[in-house]
Amino acid sequence: MSRFPTNAIVAVTLNCNSRCTMCNIWQNRITDELKPEEFLKLPDSLKDINITGGEPFLRMDLPEIVANIKLAAPKARLVLSTNGFLPKVIEKNIPKILQTDPDFAVRVSLDGWNETHDRIRRIPNGFNMIMETLSILKAAGVKDL
Repeated sequence: MSRFPTNAIVAVTLNCNSRCTMCNIWQNRITDELKPEEFLKLPDSLKDINITGGEPFLRMDLPEIVANIKLAAPKARLVLSTNGFLPKVIEKNIPKILQTDPDFAVRVSLDGWNETHDRIRRIPNGFNMIMETLSILKAAGVKDL
């Protein structure tokens, strides 16, 4: 058994653009976050990494962060968790991320259909944004959704 970690949950931000009833992380206003080069310090023993937040796509440098994570842990399976409320930002950044890791996986939070999801996340039209995000991810070539 290795004494080095093989799994990690990496929160790239503690800021969030949702207003979930079950969480108050959205109240954060953190400005001094880790720089992309800090993620190069992750151990190369990692086999599974969940990239999360807050909302990771709030980081405009997310493609660079993902590239550095992949450089640090080249054998790791990368999975990103998102609320899906930034479809245009996702559409812009996912091709760059897929260039770094064609097997990149994405998980989109869903709490129920239509109004149920919008009520829990407290984002008007949130369910429709998620459906748009899923279409964008699929069209971009994300195979693991």
